[in-house]
Amino acid sequence: MNIMNSVLRYGAENIASELRRGIINGEILVSEKLPAEMELAEKFRVSRGTVRSALSKLEKEKFIEIKPGSGAFVIYETSTIPVSEVKNANPLELIDARFALEPHICRLAVLHGKKRTIPEVRNLS
Repeated sequence: MNIMNSVLRYGAENIASELRRGIINGEILVSEKLPAEMELAEKFRVSRGTVRSALSKLEKEKFIEIKPGSGAFVIYETSTIPVSEVKNANPLELIDARFALEPHICRLAVLHGKKRTIPEVRNLS
């Protein structure tokens, strides 16, 4: 699992995103046991509580099953749960997408806008 070699310092959402991506891409297989909380915390350089939050999020999304005393196991199967790319993206990826798209959207609005709609747009800001 080379996904575990990543070093993140962001938080539970980013850890959940990385693990989710590894599961979807087949780097972490169905029925495979995830590393222990302590090991994940060391690899991602976060607290065990942050890892627990990430695992809890993945359990709610039906990617893993947490068995107390045994660990967390992957239960995701490709055909059962459709996941959008937006849901799989971490917050920094979403910000990058916005920075790439928003200037072009503004340009198109200016090019295709009508004089009569300009006052309406000014009132929105």
